[in-house]
Amino acid sequence: MTIEFTERHLQIFRDASLDCNPLHLSAGFARQTAAGERVVYGILGVLACLGKVPAPPGKIPAAIRVDFKSTLKLGVAYTLRQKFDAAGQWKAQLLDGSAVMLRTSISFRDGDAECANLPETGVAPLPAARGLKAADFIPGLAFHGSYTPSRAAYLELLELCGVNRKTWGDALLLTLLCTSYLTGMELPGERATYSGLRAEFSAGPPATPADFAMKLASFQEHFGMAQAAFSLSGRNGIFAQGEISALYTPPLS
Repeated sequence: MTIEFTERHLQIFRDASLDCNPLHLSAGFARQTAAGERVVYGILGVLACLGKVPAPPGKIPAAIRVDFKSTLKLGVAYTLRQKFDAAGQWKAQLLDGSAVMLRTSISFRDGDAECANLPETGVAPLPAARGLKAADFIPGLAFHGSYTPSRAAYLELLELCGVNRKTWGDALLLTLLCTSYLTGMELPGERATYSGLRAEFSAGPPATPADFAMKLASFQEHFGMAQAAFSLSGRNGIFAQGEISALYTPPLS
């Protein structure tokens, strides 16, 4: 089972997630980074994996873990390996040959997936990514705001990736898109490379726009690793919370 990403994937993901980080969209910017070229959104890779397998009937995601091992590139045929283990947890790897590019796992609980009432216009605080410097990464640095994708762009992205919204549910899917926005636009922002996600989901449908809160927990300057706690909430309280890790890479000298 193979997965390949095109320019159309990048454009539709940008429109849906509102993550306009230039590492994915600007060839000139990307040439000044360690990647040397534009890379595929990491969360787009996760969605593509979800599109290749149905969610188990009568179950909803309770928690997700994602580890990005290397950046994904356009025009590469990646191999998906996935399975449900004896405990009912879904585990997947996306590989380039024998090299693991991303690894993800989802645990489930009993329930029926619920869909949010999405608006026609997306909502996010920033039109351009923050240009944070290493000196800005002080524990306690926090950002807050409202977020939701537009209905049309969101549905187009799910269709392109083959993701069944009615079985995976919007709590998971909206969290994936929002954390891409949070990482690429808010913290670390312009110089971000998504590294990992840990998230748990509460029962009940997510409300949109969702209120997000993001707070830097630690920053290892030597490695450029930032870890931040986040939560997403609506009218009925928090529906997703966890931790995002991302690399901050300063401009090449």
